[in-house]
Amino acid sequence: MEIAGRGRYWIEAQAQSDIFFVSAEFVKKDGRPGHEGLFRIQGQPLVGTPATLQVSLSASSIKTTDFYLVNEQGQTIQKLQMNAVNSDRQFLEFGGSVDLPSVPFRVAVIGRDSNGEPYQRFFAGLFHAESVEVSTTPDLDKLSPGSSKKVVFTVRNIGVPRTFKITATDTHKFLTNVEPKELALDAGESGTVRVDLSVPATTASGVGDDLVIVAASIAGPATSNSSVVHLSVSFAQNPR
Repeated sequence: MEIAGRGRYWIEAQAQSDIFFVSAEFVKKDGRPGHEGLFRIQGQPLVGTPATLQVSLSASSIKTTDFYLVNEQGQTIQKLQMNAVNSDRQFLEFGGSVDLPSVPFRVAVIGRDSNGEPYQRFFAGLFHAESVEVSTTPDLDKLSPGSSKKVVFTVRNIGVPRTFKITATDTHKFLTNVEPKELALDAGESGTVRVDLSVPATTASGVGDDLVIVAASIAGPATSNSSVVHLSVSFAQNPR
């Protein structure tokens, strides 16, 4: 659908199908030694290097699958080489390496269903390759009521020298300070951002807090990326 002109518009579309995307996400190998696996990356994938895409489909009504990247208008950018990684006929998973395009893109699949009829599906999420990475290796211990915590993020500039504005927010307003507020990074250089959290003593156990940090260029070619850390509050256990 395309809309042109001026004014206010509403559109609502509803459909029910046995064929649908369960998920489409970019992943990387991570985890503790002996417990490695593929985990969803934080933020958007990075330019200049192949990315690993993992897709899950409802598969009970599917006979064939061909995956593509499409632009925002739904036009094909490139075909993907995706391999099935399980044999579950209810939710079938695929994985493959992707050369990222220079324009925003979605993941699409076309094929034939179990009755031989053609189908086409698009994953709603819009991806775009970026040239800055935001990452962290947070302490996985839970927050305690009345405690303070420091979370350290790394911002890596993959492109030309740029200055980045750093913005951090969290759902329960535990955040008290972010330093620095700006980072000037050369090509290939990384910088550290420190985020301080303070948990009120009255916070109930089980409360979850999502901490989001965004690095957006304010000088040089435009790029931005983000990272999300989920922390939860629990009462500290006294050692016996």
